[in-house]
Amino acid sequence: QIKEAIEDKRLFCLYQPIVSLKDSTVSHYEALVRIKDKEGNIIPPYQFLNVIENTFLYTKLTKEVIEYNLKILKEYPDIKVSINLKPSDILNRSTIDMLLDIAKQEDIVKRLMIEIVETEDALAYEEIVKIISSLKEAGYIICLDDFGSGYSNFVYLLRLNIDYLKIDANLIKNITTDKVSFEVVKMINDFCKKMKIKTIAEYVENEDILNIIKYIGVDYGQGYYFSKPKPIEELIKSSK
Repeated sequence: QIKEAIEDKRLFCLYQPIVSLKDSTVSHYEALVRIKDKEGNIIPPYQFLNVIENTFLYTKLTKEVIEYNLKILKEYPDIKVSINLKPSDILNRSTIDMLLDIAKQEDIVKRLMIEIVETEDALAYEEIVKIISSLKEAGYIICLDDFGSGYSNFVYLLRLNIDYLKIDANLIKNITTDKVSFEVVKMINDFCKKMKIKTIAEYVENEDILNIIKYIGVDYGQGYYFSKPKPIEELIKSSK
């Protein structure tokens, strides 16, 4: 069913804005993949991504998502979009070659940001650092996703030489009631400030969370407080 959905072009993306906490402007939009079944029902990623992980279909889906967002960026020349890549995508030579080829389009590479999910795959550590370095050299802006959820190695963070860091949703959603979550978020944010890395808080669901992350000094927010995932044209229209 997933293979057919990809072949029939029933894959698409919804988008969620990443908002500056200083002036409430939209920095960029995160692309969130979805597929439609033959009846037109929308299937969320948790129902299909794990099924195809580590298969050729997963690589095919990643490339389709890149192509989809390439069209979006050409259609809307004033926006930036981030796409999610797993370490397995970073280690896939054909996916990286595709991105390096796209990077030759200067107007696109500045607006196609890459979010990498934090990894515990220590075996591939050196190779991942090397490949991310080549993507940075090609002009891509790099964000580390879900920081604080797993490996959380600050040395790893420094070696990746990233531009943005997204603080894990589980830390943010507990920040109003859990002192440890508050202190961990503050520590991550303070460290990033010293290293000139911009911070993004996921899961900003209400004003209480917003006020705390503003107090800590987090740079950007993302979550239902700002917007649910929506088609890009809706978000652009509502921002005007």
